[in-house]
Amino acid sequence: MVWLRFTRVTWNEKVDLVEARLKDFGDRYISLLGKVTVINRFVFPLLWYPGTVLAAPEGVLVRLERAVFRFPWKAKTDLVRRKVVYQVPRQGGLSLVHFPSKLRFLLTKCVCSAVDRQMPFAYFVRYRGGLSFRWFFPTLFSNSVPHSVLSDEGNNTYYVNCRGRFAVQCGGPVPGHF
Repeated sequence: MVWLRFTRVTWNEKVDLVEARLKDFGDRYISLLGKVTVINRFVFPLLWYPGTVLAAPEGVLVRLERAVFRFPWKAKTDLVRRKVVYQVPRQGGLSLVHFPSKLRFLLTKCVCSAVDRQMPFAYFVRYRGGLSFRWFFPTLFSNSVPHSVLSDEGNNTYYVNCRGRFAVQCGGPVPGHF
C-alpha cells in the first residue's frame, strides 16, 4: 500500500513536469508537426526512465493524454482523431508516440531479459512466474514445463534440476529459498 502511494507521487511529479515543459513550448509559434516533434523529443523522454521501473497508474495516463493533446490544438477541440495522430505520415498520421504502449513495453523489457536462455536465472523466472507471465509471453510459459503453482512431484524434480543448472553455470552454491 505504501509502495503504491510512492508510485502515484512519483508519476504525479512527472506529469507536473510534463505540463510545465508543454507550457514553456506553448508560448512559441510552432507548426503542428513541430509540436509533435517537441512532444516526442523533449516531453516523452521525461517519462521513459521511470517507465522502466514503475508502472504508471491509469489516472496518470489519462492526465498525461489530456495534457499532450491539449498542446497541439491549444486547448480547443481535437481537429484530428487521436487514433490518427498516432499513425505514421504515410497513413495520414503525425507519428506521435503512443506512450501508454511504450511504457508497458518498457516494463516488460526487463522480463524479456530475465527469461533469456543465456541468463543463469532464467530457469527460476520461468518456474516461479510461469503462469503469471503467460499472457505476455505465451510461447515461453506454456504448460509443457511445470510451474511452481502446481504442487506435484514433477515440479520438485524440475526445481532441483533448475538449481543444479544454476549452480553449474554460476560456479557456486545456490540458496534454497528466494
